Amino acid sequence: MQPGPLLMPDEIVEQMFSTTRFRAGYDQDQVDHWLDGVVATMRQHLAGSHEAGPIRADDVAAVQFTQTRFRDGYDMAEVDDFLDRVHATLAALERGERPS
Repeated sequence: MQPGPLLMPDEIVEQMFSTTRFRAGYDQDQVDHWLDGVVATMRQHLAGSHEAGPIRADDVAAVQFTQTRFRDGYDMAEVDDFLDRVHATLAALERGERPS
């Protein structure tokens, strides 16, 4: 699947995922905390920092969240699709590109 346009930090902060209860989902706190790190990284890049942020594009493919059952979790397919866009955005920022 081809990711959409590059993301801005506020788009990540405002992202909402459908929740699951009686089927597997991703632990909401883990996803939210990890995305907070993505936002911090993006803001460093956009501020012109040349230091690598805490999360790199390669980290997106490696991230694994605990799966929930019988309690609220985030829809895994939605999170995975969104992570494709996060990966594309971080990779672009690492190359010096900027979202428009």
